[in-house]
Amino acid sequence: MKSVREVAWIVVAFALASVLFEAAIGTAAGKSKKGKYPYAWGMLSGNSGCVIFADTRHTKTDFVGVARVRWWGTLDVIETRNYDMKQRQWMQTRAALDELQKLALKDKLKLIKIPAEHSEKQLEEARGMCFSPPPR
Repeated sequence: MKSVREVAWIVVAFALASVLFEAAIGTAAGKSKKGKYPYAWGMLSGNSGCVIFADTRHTKTDFVGVARVRWWGTLDVIETRNYDMKQRQWMQTRAALDELQKLALKDKLKLIKIPAEHSEKQLEEARGMCFSPPPR
């Protein structure tokens, strides 16, 4: 018969393995990345400028008694049209994204993001979205 401590370690190990397996499968499968990029927000019609971002996801794993996994994202400016974006990298936090939205409304910008490992087709599609009206 196993002790309560051994059973607890088995449960924790199984849960950790399940989470890591799901993350690996989700990353390998792409989890429908093709369907959600390019993604536009900000001033979707009547915009006078456009900014195309690369959407980068970062992961850091620490082992401090237990496994700790942290995820965060950044938006890196790839190119701009009719606008000079001073800040070249934005953290994907609520405050930074709210600031980007306010900037987009103030300066009439359409903001478009594509994956960091984007294809030429995705970049061309984002460029085409810059001054086209949103689909109905």
